[in-house]
Amino acid sequence: MAFIGLLAASRAADSAFYYGGWLLAIGCIGTIFMMVTKHYNRMDEQIARQREQE
Repeated sequence: MAFIGLLAASRAADSAFYYGGWLLAIGCIGTIFMMVTKHYNRMDEQIARQREQE
């Protein structure tokens, strides 16, 4: 989706598609970073629980 947003921004005929494409790309990249952070935070919590039980 981020690539589609960048494609829309690069081919934009007016400013709405240009800024909309950039917002879509930035939103997708932010979502990916948030998902990676949540995954590793969950793994850290599991490791901490296992260490407490030992």
